[in-house]
Amino acid sequence: MFSKEDIVTKHLLASGVLSEKPCWLFAAIANAYGDTSSLIRIYNGRGTDGKVIMDLSGSQYSSDIVVFNTPLYFKDGMYAEFSTAGYSIFVQFLPDY
Repeated sequence: MFSKEDIVTKHLLASGVLSEKPCWLFAAIANAYGDTSSLIRIYNGRGTDGKVIMDLSGSQYSSDIVVFNTPLYFKDGMYAEFSTAGYSIFVQFLPDY
């Protein structure tokens, strides 16, 4: 069992690794703050060579909010790839060490 102190939150403004290690994703929020539409692609892995698990998208000043009743497992880490600037992602996950 885990406690709420074990949950990790992370915020990115550009493509990057969300978790180097396996983890359970509970929630993801993608925010668009620019004047273009954008796409954030979430991979199982530590880069774009991993398997695409989900896409988040939005338009100007909108948010794509995903909360999982049953968390998603990322066995090889978790990576976010941004298609354009003007977007950010906030995630909550549990590392599986």
